[in-house]
Amino acid sequence: PPPPVAAHDAPFPTHSRPPKMPPKQKKKPPPATRLSRSTVGSCLAAVGIADPASAFADCATLADEFKVVKKRWHTTVLQAHPDKGGDRETFELVQDAFQTLRLMITEGKIGSFADAKTTQNSAQKEFTEASKHRPTTTPSWEHYFGASTEGFPIYTVELAKTGRSGCEQRKRVGTTKCPLWTSAKTYDQSTVDERKKCPCFIPKGEVRVGSLDLVSGSYARYVHLACWRVPSKVHSGLPDPDKEFSLDAFKQALLAMDEVLLKGMISLPERDLDAMARHVMDKKHWTPKRKEDLLPPGAAAAEPIAGKAAKGAKAKMGRLPPAPVPAPAAKRAKT
Repeated sequence: PPPPVAAHDAPFPTHSRPPKMPPKQKKKPPPATRLSRSTVGSCLAAVGIADPASAFADCATLADEFKVVKKRWHTTVLQAHPDKGGDRETFELVQDAFQTLRLMITEGKIGSFADAKTTQNSAQKEFTEASKHRPTTTPSWEHYFGASTEGFPIYTVELAKTGRSGCEQRKRVGTTKCPLWTSAKTYDQSTVDERKKCPCFIPKGEVRVGSLDLVSGSYARYVHLACWRVPSKVHSGLPDPDKEFSLDAFKQALLAMDEVLLKGMISLPERDLDAMARHVMDKKHWTPKRKEDLLPPGAAAAEPIAGKAAKGAKAKMGRLPPAPVPAPAAKRAKT
């Protein structure tokens, strides 16, 4: 008889073999929303910058790099906007990623976007903070398109530093809203030159709003906050005051415009930020929309007439049509 087989050498019974394990499946990559909030590099990719080294190659300072970020963000946000058939989750992702980068620059956590080590820095905390303060309503596509045509903040909001700047609304005779007109020294209201001498100065530490002078490249033409007429490019990005009554909603909308249309919003103290939000909540402070703002997307406005043709057109428009000449009465036939 054959020698006995040890237990550990005995063949494994076929009927009791363990079933084959299914092949290991590859882990699916995390969704874009999770990737975007992890690092600075993923936030840059969300706004449209996949290769930071080449995108910022010609930039000398961090300010120049942020201009590139804003330009790419404008392009991406216009494509992802829900009004143009974009996905809302992707649109909110792009918004939160841009606000994350802006917040990190403000807090001094970014030295240069072109640095490979910077792109690997964590942005989880800032991304969470940006998503918390996301505006409750989605501004229209036209609002972002208007901001993209500027490329830089055209209005600045700050506290008056010296108290020597005069409110520009004092120069608008008949339409001025400056509150100092009622408390200032009484001048001859019929004399335009005397009214322009009214000392409407903005007190030191009070909120003032200025606009960018395209010739000098600096901000000027400051007015009191109470005198500021909210431009259509700004109030088109605000919630509807007839439907939204929360002050925080307007504050979040204003903060989202920081470094886009408004400069200095994030630096305002909380008390002054509340005053700014209350001012823009009142529709009587809004300027009417311009004709080009009322055009549907893609429609081109009529080009203005220039040169002699313009003068001829104005003269023709101002000329009254000739009065109709009555027909002569028929003469009677001689009998």
